[in-house]
Amino acid sequence: MRQARKENSYIRKIDYIFYREKAIRRAVKEVREDSDKPRIRQVGQIGDPTATEAIRNMKLLPVVILDNGERIESPEAWIKVIDKTYEWSKSMRDSRYETAIRRYRKEEDYRKTCAELNISQTTYARNIERVRMYAALHAYKLNLIEVL
Repeated sequence: MRQARKENSYIRKIDYIFYREKAIRRAVKEVREDSDKPRIRQVGQIGDPTATEAIRNMKLLPVVILDNGERIESPEAWIKVIDKTYEWSKSMRDSRYETAIRRYRKEEDYRKTCAELNISQTTYARNIERVRMYAALHAYKLNLIEVL
């Protein structure tokens, strides 16, 4: 039983990140906009403000805090996972992309999605499973999750 919970933890993490996509993007944007505000130059800091800004924007944010206080580590890497997953699912030219959009972005009930896309509940479940697996593989590649 303990092994099953561990195996599903990365799937729960993928779902959580996909459902919180808007909040994560908003938090990253706010932190980036806040970091663009001029600051007093510190000793040892580069004197060129353009270079300083470029260096700051090259670094990935280590963490953001969402409005509800939740902490998201490596938020920009997670955004890459989301974007790559949607890009991949769209390239499949089947119902995967629309199923994922309706589940995660619109939070639509699966019955409505199945009816409107004219797919079975099994197809819906397979689509979501494939999207999750692709996202998990990409997240693993970026060291965001451990699978075992």
